[in-house]
Amino acid sequence: MKRQVFYSFHYANDSWRVQQIRHIGVFDGSPLLSANKWEEIKRTGESNVKKWINDNLRMRSCTIVLIGEETSNRKWVKYEIEQSWRMGKGVVGLYIHNLKDSNGKGSNKGKNPFRGIIIDGVDLEAVVPVYDPPDTIYSSAYLNIQNNIEGLVENGISIRNAYESQKSLVASKPVTCDNSNIVTALATASVVILAGLAVYAYLNKRHDGATAYHCPFCGTLVPAKNSRCPVCHSYLKYR
Repeated sequence: MKRQVFYSFHYANDSWRVQQIRHIGVFDGSPLLSANKWEEIKRTGESNVKKWINDNLRMRSCTIVLIGEETSNRKWVKYEIEQSWRMGKGVVGLYIHNLKDSNGKGSNKGKNPFRGIIIDGVDLEAVVPVYDPPDTIYSSAYLNIQNNIEGLVENGISIRNAYESQKSLVASKPVTCDNSNIVTALATASVVILAGLAVYAYLNKRHDGATAYHCPFCGTLVPAKNSRCPVCHSYLKYR
């Protein structure tokens, strides 16, 4: 069964590019409104916009923020990011500025939309995986996205689930003034998370014999023996 995902993006600038991502066909995505329809929804008031977003997020397992030139400045993209994390959804970023618009043109690379978003002490810029295709040529950028988008989403969901597990485990411990209990709870949570990530990395280790490869999330050249990128710290999944 295909994963249910929510696409967050700048409607006015990037709808055409987002259509290309949807056409990859590996996910069941949220409804893609026209820019005009989105403006109609916004004119009905903030409460209705929030309701539309929240209703469409509930059935999704991951939010893919499709990053164009001005995505980081969009009020509702920020709201979608924050709500996705609070609702326990995986969250990932994908740069799409090198894909063509309706006029056959790319755009400038935008800023990281997760910068400055901190929820319950978690700095999303530091933990959300973001993939920036290393190629500026349209066909190569599209192919790289096509080959890596599933792994990106799975990585984002695994990271979010790890944080949810940590929160649940700490919350289940009795709250006392004894610092040793707090330290024990945090240490136990850390062990559980590290063990889970280690199993995930082992089950998805590389088998094709290559000596090095590029991290699909940041482009860093990583030795084949590594299951984690030394730069962006993403756990890597390979076919």
